[in-house]
Amino acid sequence: MPAISALIVLCDIDTGFPRVIMDGTYITTMRTGAISALATEYLARRDSKTAGIIGAGEQGKGQLLGLREVLDLDRVYVYDVNKGQMNRFAEQMGMETGLEILSSSSAEEVVRKVDVLATATPSMTPVVFNEWVNPGLHINSVGGASRGEQEIDTKILKRSKLVVDDFENASTLGGIAKPISLGELSKGDVYAELGEIVSGEKPGRASQDEVTVFISSGLAIQDVAIAQAVLKGAKGLGTKIRLM
Repeated sequence: MPAISALIVLCDIDTGFPRVIMDGTYITTMRTGAISALATEYLARRDSKTAGIIGAGEQGKGQLLGLREVLDLDRVYVYDVNKGQMNRFAEQMGMETGLEILSSSSAEEVVRKVDVLATATPSMTPVVFNEWVNPGLHINSVGGASRGEQEIDTKILKRSKLVVDDFENASTLGGIAKPISLGELSKGDVYAELGEIVSGEKPGRASQDEVTVFISSGLAIQDVAIAQAVLKGAKGLGTKIRLM
């Protein structure tokens, strides 16, 4: 279990009084992995067998666990600028998942080899470039969750079927905020919000060769939904405290 660096306080909807205080770090990691898995289910090729993870931190782990739920993976490639962290990720997650996880020499090597890619970095400049991307690749980008971060080359965003979790959030705080602020990308370049695809309003992947990208900016409502599910399943657990 990772160290706690965030908290979720779930309050009573009638009184506003706190019902539970719980770790937010693990919950955010898992819900981010889950939303990427959902996007993958609708946007990736059904025959996808190889996955890549760029960014071997906690969010990278969540991305891999999510992908494992919706894909029949044969092999996973991982890259991180911190080589020690990358190798520990490969060893630990290989043991946890039973998958063959290979450390890579570069981000480019990962991108060129995989069917589905997840990026989970705090990079202010792109870590994935257009010339590396093969036809049919699906990308989940979850690292750009604050102003100025951008993991995916704007050329990829322009050529792809681009899907976001929520446009207003993604365009101000997420991975498309920077190119939109620079006038390099517009709302018209965004194909859909994920909810429109899940609800059947718009189709997901339309061909084997199209490149698809999902940008997750992170929504608080997802944390609330997961926290409610945790609370429901945690009867008899935890420590009761008096707040007043």
